[in-house]
Amino acid sequence: MENLAGLGRRFFAYLVDWYIGALVTAFPVSAVSMKLFETVKNQNLLTFPAPWGLIAGGLGLAAAVLYYAEVPILVWRGQTLGKRWMKIKIADSSGGEASAGQLGFDTVNVDNYMGYASYGEGEEYVCAAGHLDVVPVGTGWKQP
Repeated sequence: MENLAGLGRRFFAYLVDWYIGALVTAFPVSAVSMKLFETVKNQNLLTFPAPWGLIAGGLGLAAAVLYYAEVPILVWRGQTLGKRWMKIKIADSSGGEASAGQLGFDTVNVDNYMGYASYGEGEEYVCAAGHLDVVPVGTGWKQP
């Protein structure tokens, strides 16, 4: 494959993404900490009263998935902010845009009613599901 990014550029993009990813994932935890303790210094989820530790951890994980998976798949096609800044991107073997499947996600379309992308296997996996219906209002439906 031609035009592979050099190790220095890739490493610098990694450092930028590591830093921004840490900020993005820490923001929800900090917001919950501020609500509970009136300070952002407490980042230990185990000290949060139930269920706030789970909520903060889940929001932090969702923020990480958003930055590291959704942005490169949906927004900047193969680029996180660090990669975009360094003018490098994830590409398939022909140099074109890499699909979610090529990035290691299993993607499933369920009869055009819903879809999901998952990563991992067995009991250890992450999944993002989506559903969209555009249908006329039927009997018994309520609308605003």
